[in-house]
Amino acid sequence: MPIMPLSRHLSTLLILASIQATPAQAQKPSALNDCNTGSYTLTDGSMLDISTAPAGDWRWRTLDGRFGPVNSAEQIPTHANEVNLTIQAQTCESISVSSSESGEQQGNRLAFEQIESEFAGDNERLTGRLVLPLNVERLSIVVMVHGSEATSAVQFNAWQRLLPTMGVGVFVYDKRGTGGSTGEYTQDFRLLANDATAAAEEARRLAGDRLESLSFLGTSQGGWVAPLAATQTPVDRVIVAYGLAISPNDEDREQVLLEMTALGYADADLAEADEVARAAGVLMASGFREGFGEYARVRKAYGSRPWFSQITGEYTGDILGYPSPVLRLLAPIARRVGNQGTTWDYDPMPVLNALTVPQLWVIAGDDTEAPPATTLSRLSDLQREGKPVTILEFPNTDHGIVEFVEIDGNRVSTRVADGYLRAVVDFARVGELMETDYGAATR
Repeated sequence: MPIMPLSRHLSTLLILASIQATPAQAQKPSALNDCNTGSYTLTDGSMLDISTAPAGDWRWRTLDGRFGPVNSAEQIPTHANEVNLTIQAQTCESISVSSSESGEQQGNRLAFEQIESEFAGDNERLTGRLVLPLNVERLSIVVMVHGSEATSAVQFNAWQRLLPTMGVGVFVYDKRGTGGSTGEYTQDFRLLANDATAAAEEARRLAGDRLESLSFLGTSQGGWVAPLAATQTPVDRVIVAYGLAISPNDEDREQVLLEMTALGYADADLAEADEVARAAGVLMASGFREGFGEYARVRKAYGSRPWFSQITGEYTGDILGYPSPVLRLLAPIARRVGNQGTTWDYDPMPVLNALTVPQLWVIAGDDTEAPPATTLSRLSDLQREGKPVTILEFPNTDHGIVEFVEIDGNRVSTRVADGYLRAVVDFARVGELMETDYGAATR
């Protein structure tokens, strides 16, 4: 995932410039506890959010998209330009934040109204949480429809604090088979949309007369689920971030072509690789019940090409490791233990054409996981047809709207793009973008 040059030391000073420190002697940090998860107002008036990641390490983030490790002894190799903040737990409601460059500040927890919930999804019991800013009589609420991750959104999704900090309520829930929700994890978009519909209805019920507007926010895979759910329950707007207006099968195929282009292959090679990806897509969409003949043909025709072994994609590269007879033998096992119900051939366009509520699509301009070219073209077509679609593209960002640098041929993430969070807040409130610019984004 997704500018670092200068020196690491200078970048550190720039990132921490907003923390106006007070002199303090170095102290050994006390252990952070689960009760310390939250957003804090620091001495200088800035906001810092801290929480654990699924791997168990503590992370910090700010409203403008900067992030990094907490109390880390060494640099985390998957991120560039990170600042290691030392954070001490004073109480469950207060912390101290320090670094060698900026000294120490105190932080006091921001208080939110929080309502825990259990509600009925599609034949499952789902766990949710409504988080609201305090002392707001009428407010907009966003229902988070997260991506393909199998972790608890209620536990790990930081948007449930970041958005209320900016005056927007959030309903976050564990999708089936994750966290406190029952059932088996699935990537069946229709089941997930039914659950998202139930979540929106629960958020509406809990908010009562305080609800001014209700929006879906679908990220990544949630970009397929949220619009579908919006056709099943009345919402005021739909926000999709780094999602796609093509099928998952086409996502794999476009990943393959993007990889081939980056490797410098010519159009003739791209056309052949496209055949290979389409053949793999038929196998995938059918649960390895159909398409073996065409798959055998493309393997025989192109298996000796230099690019054949370089293909990765979403799944095509994995499939190409096996000849057709072996896949036939493995198919029953794959269907029994590896099927997550992904709707590989799902076409989102009928749903997007049917939506009449305002939509905001936040696009990562250099997304390698969800290549945006066809999505941008299709969304532009919807705009020309008069659909209420707003497109905000952040250039030089990868999946997650994350900026990056290239190090030894690999993308190393630096920060979430500034302006992304502000754009979501504005659209959730009024259904349009209110500022003239959102960081480096283009409309």
